[in-house]
Amino acid sequence: MRQLVYERIARMGEEGCGYVTTGQLLAEGVTNRQIALLTEEGYLERIANGRFWMPRSGKKKPADYRAVEAAFVNPEVIICADSALYLNGYVKKAPEVLSIATRRNDRHQMKFPFEVTRHYYAEKTFTDNSHTVTTAFGEYQVYDNPRSICDLIRFRETVDPDVFEQAVTRYRRERKDFDKMMEYARAMRAEARVLDVIGKPDRRR
Repeated sequence: MRQLVYERIARMGEEGCGYVTTGQLLAEGVTNRQIALLTEEGYLERIANGRFWMPRSGKKKPADYRAVEAAFVNPEVIICADSALYLNGYVKKAPEVLSIATRRNDRHQMKFPFEVTRHYYAEKTFTDNSHTVTTAFGEYQVYDNPRSICDLIRFRETVDPDVFEQAVTRYRRERKDFDKMMEYARAMRAEARVLDVIGKPDRRR
């Protein structure tokens, strides 16, 4: 492969954030065949269809790179449960496995460059209590804390046990947005399970 191609890749790595699309590479005159060769040689790391990380760019991936890359694979994915609580700053430890939510009728096989736990939601509740996080690397969706506490309890067997203890201990102490969380718990028919873990609130406070 010509030296000019390596020079273009080096420049794109210096000027960009570390992620690059197939379209950007083609616009720089890099052919599909050359993209394949650059991937084999370790200059490009395929993240999703049409998305690459540039390992030799000298850039570091962001702390939330798994959420960013999950959205590259499927923009409709929503980060949930323990992973959402970490991204929202509610717990300090990053779960080893990324928890993601997809629609129940979405049966697409998705390949991620890291381990994920996938949860399926009914259409009527899928987007409730979610918001979009915009970063310099890309956008992703994440559920808010009240919903994520409830989901953490619902998915207890599949979430990081350390994160579970951190989150539940904090919530028992603060009990913030309790009514909002329980409204979601009732919608998911998990009210008894949630109350069994966190206990009933003291309304005399």
